[in-house]
Amino acid sequence: MNQEFVNELERAVTEAEEALRSKVKFSESLPSELACRLAKWPFGKKQWISPVNVMLTAAWYKWLNPVQDVCRIWASVPRGFSIRTVDEDYTVPLVCKHRIYDGFCSRNSGMQGSRKLEGASGLGRINRGNLGPDRCTRWDQDLFSNILNDINDHPKIARTIFLSLLQIGFEKKFQRESVAATLREFVPKINNRNNEVALILRASQETRDPQFVVAVCEAVFGKICTALPKFDNCKVCGADTAATGANTQSQDVGDLWIESSSGNPIAAIEVKDITRQFDYPDIAAAEERVSAFPEIEDYYLIAVQESVWSSSISQQDLVEKLSDSMRIHGVLLTALSLRQVLAFAKLCQLEVPGEFIQCVTKSLLKTSDISMETLGAWQKLVEEYDGV
Repeated sequence: MNQEFVNELERAVTEAEEALRSKVKFSESLPSELACRLAKWPFGKKQWISPVNVMLTAAWYKWLNPVQDVCRIWASVPRGFSIRTVDEDYTVPLVCKHRIYDGFCSRNSGMQGSRKLEGASGLGRINRGNLGPDRCTRWDQDLFSNILNDINDHPKIARTIFLSLLQIGFEKKFQRESVAATLREFVPKINNRNNEVALILRASQETRDPQFVVAVCEAVFGKICTALPKFDNCKVCGADTAATGANTQSQDVGDLWIESSSGNPIAAIEVKDITRQFDYPDIAAAEERVSAFPEIEDYYLIAVQESVWSSSISQQDLVEKLSDSMRIHGVLLTALSLRQVLAFAKLCQLEVPGEFIQCVTKSLLKTSDISMETLGAWQKLVEEYDGV
């Protein structure tokens, strides 16, 4: 670890934040073509997150090491360097320390979250336009390669580019904090529990964000745990875990899980937003997780759609699959719509109407990777229903 790098990066972060609070934006001093390209990048959009780490790292590394070609981002190529190592050693700790990753960049690793870049070392160098089209890659590869080359072509203003990118991260942070503060202070006046459930269902159906459903289920199962003796002294975990591709492929228990007082997962929860249903691969994934965590007795599959299962699964085959899971793995796989889960949660007798909405809000604010769009949409809906 180069302490000089660390100190310089910290000074840059302080400068970027203080300047932004004083309404000074470094992007205004960038070359117009680069500024235009950065303006086109949809910062915070899913699938576009990981490459931002590469941009950030390339900018500050070019500033502090101007002779390095930052378009040669692999240590295995001539005159290259491992941008993944530099990102994970410096950039990731920096954005995590100052909490500017939400809706901006990855808190894990840019290369780790982008298979396209990780596997493109055969190119030797990322030139303008040479990443090529790829149906599996959602972000604009030409736009990315142009931004990266712009950074490399302007070593004298690389620090300014880095400051501009940091300010985008701080803008996202400030926006999120503003919405969060409003939601925390808001006390809903909803006086009808059915309207409360209707609000949550409507939000789930209108929000194409699986992390929103994760937050709702975290709130729901949190109340269920307090009401059922089976889950006495248990807690719901997982809502604050980063939802990255690498995380999904890891040996996590599920989107959420219920943990006993001894720290063992005894139930797992998988969720699907309004665009998805459960299918054969989900059953196989559940069985793999149960094998990895034999303490699990219950596995809940929760979908926003009323038809939880894909039409590709026949009823007879489904019954056989679920029976096999119970017989072989000793786990009860239960598929429910979110409406059914909410109906059961109503039986938990929350003390006052509006409390459920506050629980969902609290869960939303601590759920990783919740977008500003999702938080804003939730705020708007809650205020719309207020007093109904």
